[in-house]
Amino acid sequence: AEGPSLDVGLHPLVILHISDHFTRNRVRSTPEQQSEPLLPLYGAVMGTQDGRSVELMNAFELKIVAGEEGLDEEFLKSKLEQCTKVTALFKLVLY
Repeated sequence: AEGPSLDVGLHPLVILHISDHFTRNRVRSTPEQQSEPLLPLYGAVMGTQDGRSVELMNAFELKIVAGEEGLDEEFLKSKLEQCTKVTALFKLVLY
């Protein structure tokens, strides 16, 4: 017997943001660095969830604190605040 399914809606803006973040990171690297593996990129996805139905609506980059193993929490809080001012329905869905 199959388990309950998950219904996911992926809006084009999320794909655009992820592609843009990746491309900008790649373009900023020097030609010597382009042959090396890219450093991991981190981002957050905003959207809505109603039970097992998830809509991924927007995304933004996350900053890593230099020399540490963590996120810049002030940057994250600021971006979340900005996003929820625009659309109060959106919540942080994943990062």
